[in-house]
Amino acid sequence: VDLGANCGNSWIAKKHLGFDAGYLWEFNPTLIRVYLEPLALKEPKVTLIKHPVWGKTENMTFFIDKRDSELSDEQLRQRYPCTSMRINTRTTPADSSTFLAKQTYQRKGKAIELEAKSFPEWWSQQGFVKGKDKVTLKVDIEAAECSVLNAWMDAGHHCSPEKILVEWHDRFSGETYFCVRETRDRLIGLLQKCGPGGPEYHKWR
Repeated sequence: VDLGANCGNSWIAKKHLGFDAGYLWEFNPTLIRVYLEPLALKEPKVTLIKHPVWGKTENMTFFIDKRDSELSDEQLRQRYPCTSMRINTRTTPADSSTFLAKQTYQRKGKAIELEAKSFPEWWSQQGFVKGKDKVTLKVDIEAAECSVLNAWMDAGHHCSPEKILVEWHDRFSGETYFCVRETRDRLIGLLQKCGPGGPEYHKWR
């Protein structure tokens, strides 16, 4: 389960581990069109979830970064190859940036209205069974981890994955610093209470 799939590079890097399925969450329309839809066509194990992931279902407005907007899809693929070797770089279209309500940001492009989906509800609907389904959860969602992980923990799902990998975005602002620190401490504390055979926790990048 990949929250923040970007161009699919995490899946490309880790699919050799033999996953039965990959659920890739990404809402940036450029990344979906240029990379993820072709990936899903080639790899039937991949399911795309083309919505922002959030702690609850609600509508959101995003301003897509307008850099590289003049390039064709093929030009984007040539300039920004999506391979597992680029998993730790930022060389993807427009840094795959989205800016929520930053009205004065100089790179702000057109606004798009999207329905964010509740991650706890989605997780419940999958019916993952601990001990039977070996689920790896990777989270890289630009400080949205505060909303998503807290709601997911509130629903009591934190003991069900086999592995949890999170990139924490605590340097964006003072607000994100505190919410990320509290969320991280809460997650680690709750995972320790899952007992023997509980999820492995790792930082992602």
